[in-house]
Order: sequence, then structure tokens, then C-alpha cells
Amino acid sequence: MLEGAPALVMAVDRRAQVRLEPRAQPPCLLRAPGIIADTAAFTVRGDGSLAWEDTPSGDTDQLPLVAQLLQTLVRQGLLNPSALPSFAATLLTQSFFQPTPRGDHEKLGLGSSAALTVALASALSELAGVRHEAHDSGWFAALVEAHRALQGGHGSGLDIAASLFGGLLDYRLRAQTSEPQVRELTLPDGIAASFVWTGRGASTHSFLHSFARWKTSAPAQWREIMQTLSAIAESGAEAAREHDSRRLLEAVSRYAEALRVLGAASKMTVFSAEHSEIAALAGSLGLAYKPCGAGGGDIGVAVSLNRKRLRQFEHAVGTAGYTVVALRIEDEGVKTQRRVA
Repeated sequence: MLEGAPALVMAVDRRAQVRLEPRAQPPCLLRAPGIIADTAAFTVRGDGSLAWEDTPSGDTDQLPLVAQLLQTLVRQGLLNPSALPSFAATLLTQSFFQPTPRGDHEKLGLGSSAALTVALASALSELAGVRHEAHDSGWFAALVEAHRALQGGHGSGLDIAASLFGGLLDYRLRAQTSEPQVRELTLPDGIAASFVWTGRGASTHSFLHSFARWKTSAPAQWREIMQTLSAIAESGAEAAREHDSRRLLEAVSRYAEALRVLGAASKMTVFSAEHSEIAALAGSLGLAYKPCGAGGGDIGVAVSLNRKRLRQFEHAVGTAGYTVVALRIEDEGVKTQRRVA
């Protein structure tokens, strides 16, 4: 996500699920199968902060997510703790993990924490008797704030937007205020995409810190490369708005090359060895390819108007030892459903 420039964001068909069941009395319970080994117990204070009764073992990254989200919603006046009954929460994010040849699972870089933030916030509000609309700017801003706090104050909020709205979005931040702007689009006719897992994760948090250091140490170089990337991003967003498939593919190719320049100038690994190998396979078939998200690992996407060549590409990357991840655009954003016993 570039400062002041658009990003085309596509929601995909991997969902975080949150199940809330009211409890007759405290404490609240939190379960996250496959993530947290035990059940966490806590109570919600009047200011939205949490009092944990114990600290479960396992990957506890989701604990601060729950705490930060509740406090932000209460502080913004979007959730009244007194209207929230005690509850048992189950957080399910298995669809964001990919099996590995080692027999374990690695997280795909698909914005699982953002999806969980949106799902949990929507479920908590529903339980408290309030339903917020996706286009409510205050609701969207609160979700972005809560998620950004988990990333050390960094983060554009584009993955929150994808989780909230679904579909294809033109997303940008106002240059002076960092206020998000969202415009809903449709994917131009004929464009098909293939997503590839490199087998190695990438840290968005680390990338953002490295990016900030480069901006400070080489401001003129940073500005020149950002202007190039911004111009290409504007061209791609305009092509999407005008349903110009070929121009959009050209923008993807040009953007990928500009990312290589950024990586070389900043000494950041944007195109890892894996991405470079996959990009070469895509290029040999005339496909446009770029890393997704922070780059350096995780997932890349190849796009084309020729579905036959995309299938050839998928065969080639599979032979090279990479994993094609079956993803489709998901037009619907967050959904809530109340079950009556």
C-alpha cells in the first residue's frame, strides 16, 4: 500500500469464523482450536479492557487482538460493555493455513488477523444488540484503528476493507490525513488469476519497519521510486474502473518491475529467490506476475487473459515444487447469522 496512491484489493474465499454463545455468568471463555492449546478465561471491565484469569499456552497472538478490539470499540462508543453478556467465543482461522510437506501447517499471507478482527467485532456487536453497516465510516475507522494498533501503529487497513466489503476494491489513503477511501469495482472481463504459495512466510510488520528506515535514510531515492509506483498504481486502478483488461495486465507487469527496483534500492527482499523463479516461469508463458502483500515470501499472483496458459503455468510451478492455492474472488464481505436454539 503506497502513501496517497490506490491499491487494488481483492477479497478471496477464505473466511475467519467467530462463534459466540451467551453464558449465564462470568467468566467469558475464548477458544481458538489449533492456535491456543487451552481455553482462556477473562472478564470484560467497564472500559472494555480485559482481566485474564490465566494465560493459555500456544500461539497467543490472538489474545491481544481480542483485547485491543474490545477496548477500541468501547472507546469509540460502538460497543457498550454493560449490554454485552458473558460469552464463550470460538475463533476459527484454519482456512488461512496451508499444509506443508513436513506435515504441519503454515499461515498463508491472506490477512487472517484482519478477517478475524472484522468477524469478531461484528459478532460482538450483534451479541450486544447492535448491528453496524459496512459503509458506516465510524465503524470502518474503528476496525482499522484496532488492527493498526496490533501492528505497532502501521498498516493501511486495506485487508480490513477487503474483509468488511468483499469483492474488488480501489483502496487509498488520503495523503495528509491517512483517511481511508474505498470504491467498489468489478473485475474486468476475461482476467483470470492463479495464486502460488512460495512455501515461506513473510512478515508485514518487519517489512513496514524496513520500509520506514529506508524512507528516512534515502528520502530522495524513496520519493522517486514511490512516484513511479504511484503512477503505475493510478494507471491500473483507472484501467479497472474502465474495465480495460489489457491495460490492467500491463500495469501489473510494470508494477512488478518497479517492485524489483524498489527491492534493489532499499536492500529489502521484495522479490525473493522463490518469487523470482516463479516470475520467470510466468514470463516464459507471457503472464504477468507479482508478489502479494509485503513480498519476500507468502503468495504471488499470475494474471492473464489466456486461461490455457494459466493452467500451463500452474503445472510448471507445481513441477518446480511450489503450491498453487485455489482462491476465488469473494463478492460478499462479513456475514453475521443468529442461531435460535
